[in-house]
Amino acid sequence: MFHWNIQKYIEEKQLFTLHDKVLVALSGGADSVALLRVLLVLGYHCEAAHCNFHLRGEESDRDERFVNELCKGLGVALHVTHFDTVTYASRHHVSIEMAAREMRYDWFEQLRKERGGAVIAVAHHRDDSVETFLLNLIRGAGINGLKGISPHNGCIVRPLLEVSRQDILDYLRCLRQGYVTDSTNLQDEYMRNKIRLNILPMLRELNPSVSESIAETSRRLTDVSLIYNKEIEAGKERVMEKSGHILISRLMEESAPAALLFEILHPLGFNSVQAGDVFRSLSAQSGKRFVSAGWEVLRDRTELIIRRRKLADEEVEENVPPFRLAMETQEIMPDFVIPKNKDTACLDADKVVLPLTVRKWRQGDKFVPFGMKGKKKISDYLTDRKFSLFQKENQYVVCSAGQIVWLVGERSDDRFRRLGQLVPLAFDLGRDALFRDDAHDVAVVIVFVAVQGRHIDAGDMGSQIAQQVMTGQALGLSFSIGIEEGMDEALPFADQDDVDKRRQRFGVKKATGPPMTTSVSSSSRSAARTGMRPISRIVGTLK
Repeated sequence: MFHWNIQKYIEEKQLFTLHDKVLVALSGGADSVALLRVLLVLGYHCEAAHCNFHLRGEESDRDERFVNELCKGLGVALHVTHFDTVTYASRHHVSIEMAAREMRYDWFEQLRKERGGAVIAVAHHRDDSVETFLLNLIRGAGINGLKGISPHNGCIVRPLLEVSRQDILDYLRCLRQGYVTDSTNLQDEYMRNKIRLNILPMLRELNPSVSESIAETSRRLTDVSLIYNKEIEAGKERVMEKSGHILISRLMEESAPAALLFEILHPLGFNSVQAGDVFRSLSAQSGKRFVSAGWEVLRDRTELIIRRRKLADEEVEENVPPFRLAMETQEIMPDFVIPKNKDTACLDADKVVLPLTVRKWRQGDKFVPFGMKGKKKISDYLTDRKFSLFQKENQYVVCSAGQIVWLVGERSDDRFRRLGQLVPLAFDLGRDALFRDDAHDVAVVIVFVAVQGRHIDAGDMGSQIAQQVMTGQALGLSFSIGIEEGMDEALPFADQDDVDKRRQRFGVKKATGPPMTTSVSSSSRSAARTGMRPISRIVGTLK
């Protein structure tokens, strides 16, 4: 009878066929031994896989010896691996139980592919599913957690879910088949063992068929979950923006907003208590933050902002901005128009002191927003602009001699924006570069100088550039010193010998572009008229 119950379940759930190779996870315990024996009786092609976790001393080695003898007697190919479970758990900051789980399933999958197996069969049975139901009930896992154990999960299949632990023991007794016992299963140190050893026996005193009753409830909830999950997905579409943020007003219009919020947050590692705290924050003041192992949620004014937490090795140095600034000087001409986009700051070059520094804003920072007369705290400015806490944390400023000249991507300081009759200094920030997660892929700083009407010392300019690099404002730097068409009439420049000296001095490792020689160009013609040296273009990259 036991055989046919298993066969019927395999066919009903379409777990695998007689043509498939089945990799059986064999610990040596009663459940896995029964699984291997019944599949062989039913005619399935099986190979066995055993993990020695070296957690129980001699007992672990005893289990390995037992499965070796069992598989030899049955004529089944056996694959064995050894794990340093304690070291793995310490290195990955997980429990011993979780470490063992991760390592064995990773190895099972690797072995399945190597051996051409269709599935990996594990020996979870009905009582295991009941324990999982109660465990999730205690933890408040919700409807999806009350479904018990699924008969299949990818390539993992569970053919024994319709039989009880007692059915398995009776089957082995009929076969006169021995097995080994894991002594840790007899200790109630773990929650699952407490349920198995203490809670379930008490429930059986109230109802001898409690396991069957819970299993039936779990099956019904599995059907309910199909309907439930369909509505949850529809609810997510209604309340979530493309950015992944949750609109609070739309969430509160749902028939069960707390349940919907739980189902959004639970897959991100938030338990029922944490999800409840987030829900209660919706009627409180904004600004509160909630964190799980891998995610964080910010209760902002009108929405819940969700973002992934950075791992320790992903943390970026505080003052290294996720963008690069492109800087150029331009002469003020009658047709000059100050750029209006927020990614560009246009400043009076005579008021700016190099080198410039870029850092995150700090509490107490003040500036004079362009168009205003008095100073304003940056914290107040960002609040007025309705910046979220996450946005505030990622706000940078550009400073000159300790004074803020630009709130990056927002406003320049009025004191530096009022242009005189000389050269303005323009900083351009790529629109997609600000606050990007992949900002380290943004191009290097480009400094373009096109100046008319006053002397430029190429060495001094290179010194300023070098200072910027050395102060950490740029990870790499390309610079171009040259002229624009029609702007070369009175532009003095260094000759090639001077350029070579300066390049050596400032560590330019590569130079491209035409050599600094006379050529037939507007530059050389104008030089002849003015008596100045011909000019050309230099492009280099600092080490």
